[in-house]
Amino acid sequence: QLQQFLEYDKKRSSDFELYKEHQGKLDEIHDKEKDHFKLELEKEKAQSLKFANNLKQAIEINDLLKQRCNEYESKFGEMGKTVKESSRCIDEYKKMNIELMKQNKQL
Repeated sequence: QLQQFLEYDKKRSSDFELYKEHQGKLDEIHDKEKDHFKLELEKEKAQSLKFANNLKQAIEINDLLKQRCNEYESKFGEMGKTVKESSRCIDEYKKMNIELMKQNKQL
C-alpha cells in the first residue's frame, strides 16, 4: 500500500510538472498576444490622432475659404451697386445732354 501511494505521488508530481510546463507555454502565448494587441492599439491611436488633426485642418481651411467667399461676395455686391449707380448717372447725363442739345437747337 505504501508502494501504491509512492507511485501515485510520483505520477501526481509528474502530472503537476507537465501542467506547470503547459501553463507556462499558455502564459507565454498570452503575453505575446497581449503585447501584439498593445502595439496594434498604439497604431490605431496614432492613426486616429492623425485623422483628427487632418479633420481639424480641413475645418480650418473650410472656415478660411468661407470667410474669403463672404469677402468676395461683399466686394462684388459693392461693385454691383457702384455699376448701378454709374449707370444711373450716365442715364442722367444723357438726359441732360439731350436737354442741352434741344436748347442749342432752339437757340
